[in-house]
Amino acid sequence: MLTIAGYDLPHLVWEDSETVTLRGTRNRDGAAVRVRLLRKPHPDEAERTAWQDSLKRLHGARHEGREQLLGVEPFGATEALVLHDDGKQPLAQLLAAGAMEIGRALTLARELAIVLTDLHHGRQTHGGLSAASVWVDAAGQTVALAHAAADPRFRAPEQWDGGVQRVDARSDLYALGILLHHMLTGQPPFAAADPVELAHAHAARRPADPRTVRPEIPPAIVAMLGRLLAKPASERYQT
Repeated sequence: MLTIAGYDLPHLVWEDSETVTLRGTRNRDGAAVRVRLLRKPHPDEAERTAWQDSLKRLHGARHEGREQLLGVEPFGATEALVLHDDGKQPLAQLLAAGAMEIGRALTLARELAIVLTDLHHGRQTHGGLSAASVWVDAAGQTVALAHAAADPRFRAPEQWDGGVQRVDARSDLYALGILLHHMLTGQPPFAAADPVELAHAHAARRPADPRTVRPEIPPAIVAMLGRLLAKPASERYQT
């Protein structure tokens, strides 16, 4: 188990290929905390830069849409983030149980859209939105953005082309569409294990109508998903 001096962190909340998030208390005052850190205490320069850039973007979000940072602690050649533990968990954990009730999925999508709007108004783009980078409260009504390993299942077509097309706010809206599809049907529209096949799906394949899995999804929601998941960024919602 990873340890940080001055903290009792017995609970693993989430881990992926890049990060680990632990839950516990701060010894000096008993404050409930989450501590997030890179798996590697000595990341290479590219990994460290990506971590720091991600944190700058996330803390450009409005207060309600970001985790409350209490401080940082040294961890190898980088820092561990000490966050107020408000009980949130990654959306990925909720989705492990399958599709959500439609009203709950739409509430979360609306809250995430509000947070993204504020981020974009600050001329920032998340660029790595996924089920692991969205943290949700126990009631499933408020969200916060976090750093997580990139998940190619949520990557917009323009994020696969090596920088030929510009990645901007519309790329985040594509990822929002993937998340909403996942919440409504229990699975993302494209989930091939082979990265070449997955890239082709995002670039050229039309997502299946979610009503083939869940017929009760309203037509207006299906139309909204179609707009969010348009292949050309110019055909998506622009804000």
